[in-house]
Amino acid sequence: MQKYTVKIAVVIAIGLMSLITACSTSEVMKFSILSYSVKVVDTENHVIPNAMVSSTDGQRIATNKDGVAKLKFSIMGAHQISVNAPNYQSSRFKITMPLDQGKSKTIKLAKVSSIPDAAKANININIDIGANFSGMFMSQMYPIMFQSMFSAYGYNMEFEAYKPGQWTEWAYQTDDKPVILKKAFLKRTGDKKQWWQMTMKGEKETFVMEVLFSANRQSILRMRQKEADGKIVEVPVTKSWYTPPNELTPESIEGATVKRNTKIKVPAGSFSADLVEFAAMGTSGKLRLWRTKKVPGGIVKSEIVDNENTIEWKSELKAYGEGAHTLLNSYK
Repeated sequence: MQKYTVKIAVVIAIGLMSLITACSTSEVMKFSILSYSVKVVDTENHVIPNAMVSSTDGQRIATNKDGVAKLKFSIMGAHQISVNAPNYQSSRFKITMPLDQGKSKTIKLAKVSSIPDAAKANININIDIGANFSGMFMSQMYPIMFQSMFSAYGYNMEFEAYKPGQWTEWAYQTDDKPVILKKAFLKRTGDKKQWWQMTMKGEKETFVMEVLFSANRQSILRMRQKEADGKIVEVPVTKSWYTPPNELTPESIEGATVKRNTKIKVPAGSFSADLVEFAAMGTSGKLRLWRTKKVPGGIVKSEIVDNENTIEWKSELKAYGEGAHTLLNSYK
């Protein structure tokens, strides 16, 4: 049975490759023959309509009245799927095309505390920096923080490894208000697990979260946060909550390098950096990264531009250094 499945997958792959060869790039992007269905329910198996199902090739589809969203793919390979719904914890998982062609998956989302209307308006990347970081509000910010800090389009964009104690602080800009996020590698344990810290700075307070990853950051094992009242609490962590980003090959990074030793100035200082440019998945725009070995993580600036080179989003390195330590007494 397994050999038969592999043979079918090979036939599909060869057929699709032949089709791609015969079509232009724009035609291929419009041609979708591979499908995958996602059904979204709550923990009591009630369907959740209008949940948002997204994939790393740019698809964003709302579930219908039966809680189902059907994705279509024209590109083979691994795709990360994200499922989000208001007042529910998000979920992520991976599929591989064409092996998962025609399959379906039911995702159960756990409900979280209801959110005040004033906070609902700000649950997106354009965060109201003047808002208080209540526990209810921040429970919806986890996906944004992890996506901003650890991945881009499902890929690991750390081109240089962090050493224990090293930290970077970033200014994220989407409209007129910057979001200040800090990322620090706190400690590597004896069994190679990793403690990391993330902070979000606002005008009134600073939100702090510390996370224990498994070896090589393949999964999250524990999460702790400091509440608005100063109380330190454990946050529930489920096995399916976090999906590790895919690793880019050195050849992919090398092939995407369009300029070398270009001068760039950011709040953290002036650097000589290589400009790396990737296609922004699912759009006609581009993802640009300025790479240097002088800072932890290896990136000093990133931005997404549309096909007219208008900047839609950017982040700049604000500061970096060493000596990071736990602020939540997460370990001894």
